Amino acid sequence: MSTTSCPPTTITLSTTEFDVCWDLLGLGEAPVGLNLGVSPGVTWEERRRLIDQTHIELIRRQLADTISLVTELTEALILLRRHDWTIVGHTATATGRLRHTLGAVGRAMGVIADRDGDQITLRRLADYRVVPETVGAIGEVQAGTGESVSVRAEDLLAAGRAAKGNPQVLAEVLIESGVRADEARALAGMSDTPRQQGQFTVLAADRDGTPRHASRSLSFHDTAKGRYLQVGKGRPGDRWITVTPADNTKIIGALHELIDETRG
Repeated sequence: MSTTSCPPTTITLSTTEFDVCWDLLGLGEAPVGLNLGVSPGVTWEERRRLIDQTHIELIRRQLADTISLVTELTEALILLRRHDWTIVGHTATATGRLRHTLGAVGRAMGVIADRDGDQITLRRLADYRVVPETVGAIGEVQAGTGESVSVRAEDLLAAGRAAKGNPQVLAEVLIESGVRADEARALAGMSDTPRQQGQFTVLAADRDGTPRHASRSLSFHDTAKGRYLQVGKGRPGDRWITVTPADNTKIIGALHELIDETRG
């Protein structure tokens, strides 16, 4: 498909417009990280009508002409499909609001797709800005109080299930599993009811171009005391989770480490 010139570096699309643009470019399955679900239009006729109506709206918004999408939009979507590596971020607030963010890098260029409700904002930017801007989507919160604590992943997961959100019970169960009392209480102090929580994962192409998923993810949660980062490491059967106070700068550093680790 040929492209036309035009372009803002930031483009906002409805989820339907994004789906149709992706379809028009023949890019295959839509990015799973944006959680778009099934494409609208049950029958072929309904789908064709939806595409035509959406294309007319894109022309009205100067994001397409009668033949193709504008260059910036085309290049942004293609980069979301074909890239060297990508970050997938999912965030949920205490009120149930969900946000999905994709950051992709390829050929020294970057793009971020940020889905908030039924709107997707695309931003093209320099490759080195993708990690900080993707993390920036979660907002700025100061690092929480306390010190880093590392515990076995299976002990923390079991204690979390038993505690059901009660920090005191969490500490008690961790102590029973062999965690030092001061560390268990410190960890409980960083586990208040979250105001916001989420995670980042990484997918990178290895040297022969085969997509490779990161062996772990980074999680974060915000409480009244500030922001905390959860980092998992170790081998299967012997994995540890470190919970540490963290601002966005620390999360950005951890993400760079995960990207390098995944790319090999």
